[in-house]
Order: sequence, then C-alpha cells, then structure tokens
Amino acid sequence: LREGKSLSESLKEAGINDPIIVSFVSSGEKGGTLVQNLEVIASILEKREEMKSILINALIYPVVLLTVAIGVVIFMMVTVIPKIVSIYTSMKLALPLSTKITLAISDGFVHYYPVILLSILLIILLFLVLESKEKKRLDKLKLQIPVFGRLILYIELQRFLETLSSLLKAGIPIVEAMTSAIYTVKNDNLRDKLFRIHEELKKGKSLVNLFSREIKELPAVVLQLIKAGEQSGNLADLLLKASNFLRTEVEVRVKNLTSLLEPATMLLVGLIVGFIVFSLLLPIVGISTIKGM
Repeated sequence: LREGKSLSESLKEAGINDPIIVSFVSSGEKGGTLVQNLEVIASILEKREEMKSILINALIYPVVLLTVAIGVVIFMMVTVIPKIVSIYTSMKLALPLSTKITLAISDGFVHYYPVILLSILLIILLFLVLESKEKKRLDKLKLQIPVFGRLILYIELQRFLETLSSLLKAGIPIVEAMTSAIYTVKNDNLRDKLFRIHEELKKGKSLVNLFSREIKELPAVVLQLIKAGEQSGNLADLLLKASNFLRTEVEVRVKNLTSLLEPATMLLVGLIVGFIVFSLLLPIVGISTIKGM
C-alpha cells in the first residue's frame, strides 16, 4: 500500500487468494464502496465460521466417544487379554469359537502391531493420492453417500448462494458474481455443474431452469425462491432466503444425525466390549458348570 498498489493487489501479494475477498475488495475500490464491501466480507466470513462451528460441535461427542472406545478396546487387547491367555493355557481348556476369535485379534495387536500401523498409514496415503488424482470421482461419490451426500450438497450450495447474494447486493453483475461465488464450492463435481450453469447463463437462459436441470437434488422451495427472484428483479434478497433455508435444513439434519449417532456409537461400543467380556468369561463359566455337576 505504501508503494502505491491497490488493496486488492496487496492482498494477493500477501498470500490472501480467496476469490470472494479479492473480488469484493476490487469492486469496492472501483465503485467507491470499499467500506461497505469490507463489511460484507466480514459478514460472509463470520457466517462461514458459524456453519463450521455448528458441524464441529455436532460431531465432537460421537468422535470423542468413539476414540475413547477404540482406546479401551486396544488397551484390553494389548494388556488384559494376554494375561488371561496364560490362565487358559495352564488349564488346557477347550476354547469356544468366540474366545478363539478374541485371542487371535489380541495376538495380532501384540505381535503384528507394526504391520497394522503400516497398513493404516498405507490406507491413509492411498486415500490422499486418490484425493489428489481422482478428486472429481471421489467428490461425485461423496454426493452419492446416503444421508451424508445430501448434507454435503446443502452445505456447499448454502455457501454458494449466500456468497452470490452478497456479490449481487454489492452491485456486481450476475455473470461476474457467479464466477467468484463458484470458487467457494470445494466439491469439484458440484463446481463443474455450476460452471455449466454459468456458461448457459451467459447465453441468456433462465437461472431457475438451469438449476433444476443440473442439480436435481435441490429442494423445491429453493427453486421457487430463485424463480421468484428472477421474475421480481429481487434476486439477491431471495437468494439469501434460499441460502437461509438451506442453512436451516443443514442444522436440522445435523441435529437429527447427531441424535442418531450418539446412541448408535454407544450401542456399537457396548456390543464390542460385551463380546470381548463374554468370550473371555465363557470358558470360565464352562469350568464352573462342569464342577457344579
């Protein structure tokens, strides 16, 4: 700035390449509305953080519970079960199938943990390679996952519509605004669909018809709001309403998903620990039954 460069150029040189920030700052400098545009940027970033915090807060409890459960199971497999194995061996017991399975898993954890760790690292590495080289295919698969796919779609579209609304309110033409708003979408498959909509929009086609053709999973309410915005000339405000509708949908779906995940995680943990305890006690119960007879 001291050297006479514009704020948008200075931001790029500082490494801030977010297309929304740069676009808003650039348009604010050209139109003399920099103060208002900076306020809009702050609002967009604040809403992004709100959505992120909603998702993080919803997933904290199930993730912590599952992590603790995995830790408990590994602790039992590595420290508790090997001590019990010596008891079974000294008594020369005929072990049932469930006990054999538990002891085999425990033996794997104790003697083959380097192989297990290496396998986990290879799986993570393979996923990262696929994420970089086959991102479009993976992103398409993500949108097809039951329950989670629709949630991912709504989160991406909510961010896109909210940003597009803000850009339109700042006085940026819709074709230029869509170019910037599309780059807020992280899913490549959805981004390609939005680019197709963008190209057709340049030819003068209806936005609502393009959305209904390219993104068939969009709720009817969102399509009606976009249609009403085009017809009334108040597209920016109605896009914001569509964005708020999707935000509410995301919050409700996340809340419902969390309410299902918590008991499901506890049930899974209970079944795993219960199976381990049952398989360890079964031979001892068998001895007690024989002695009682």
